[in-house]
Amino acid sequence: MTAKRDTFEGLIGQEAVKRKLNFYINAFKSTSRMPFLLFNSGKGMGKTAFARATARSLTNRDGRPRPILELNSASVRNNAMFFEQVFLSYMNGKEITVFFDEAHNLPNDFTQVLLTLCNIEADPVREFEWEGVSHTFDFTKVSFFFATTEADKLFPPLKDRLDLVSFGRYSEDELIQIMKISNDTFTLNDPHLEAIVANTLRGNPRFAVRRSQEIEAICASKKVQRFTEKIWGELCYHLDIKPYGLTSGEIEILRVLNKRGPTTLTGLGQATDMSVSSIRRDIENYLVRCGFMKIEGLRKITPAGSNLLKELDKLNIPTII
Repeated sequence: MTAKRDTFEGLIGQEAVKRKLNFYINAFKSTSRMPFLLFNSGKGMGKTAFARATARSLTNRDGRPRPILELNSASVRNNAMFFEQVFLSYMNGKEITVFFDEAHNLPNDFTQVLLTLCNIEADPVREFEWEGVSHTFDFTKVSFFFATTEADKLFPPLKDRLDLVSFGRYSEDELIQIMKISNDTFTLNDPHLEAIVANTLRGNPRFAVRRSQEIEAICASKKVQRFTEKIWGELCYHLDIKPYGLTSGEIEILRVLNKRGPTTLTGLGQATDMSVSSIRRDIENYLVRCGFMKIEGLRKITPAGSNLLKELDKLNIPTII
């Protein structure tokens, strides 16, 4: 028996993720058990959408769709909150999928509970005593899903108990497909223009949806349906859209490196008034991934990065440093 073909309908790309999840879904139909899944990716890469689609494909023993309880992990403040407000209200003796989003925010005491509950054992039923009361977890009735953008912050022993669902990059063709299915008011059928737009999406489907909405807005304001290079130029002007989807902060970092040469992370912070943590978290990764910067102890601009700045200067894109 195979999973329904439409389990991930409307979700473009991530074929390896789909195969893995379909395998688990098919196994669930025979065993009534799902592994403890950890959906891990950068922001906007689709982990929540895939987790929801997987959860929606699960059915209770009576054939009805299994309910889904989504929890922002920061809201699980402590064990008392979980057992009194979540377990007793939604899980005790019931069939349900519990989805812990932003799992790196789980509190330490509840993480210790999960270490016990998420052990891989032949017996799906676990008894956990809290405050002198025994609580029964039947993992043929209950499924636990987790999602995070920062898997490195999860307690390692807990992370080892979870089955990782990791997301790869999206191709430019996939991003354009996402843009096209995200709107029904404008047409985009020019391969050259598609490539130009896709270049600004940073490999991120959330950016593709957002860009689609922006194109939809400008086309609506002009009362046209056909999206052209001229309209794209106007959109770039109004929204300050740069090649590769670069931000002003990223370009500022490249200009500092181009002017000063190899620089420490602290030096970059001093030169730009950005915090060291912000540069490391929000800027460096994308510049390195694009090949515009490299880190070898010091931060250095690459020849590709220098050439990019020359191209930006030709486009007359101002940046103050």
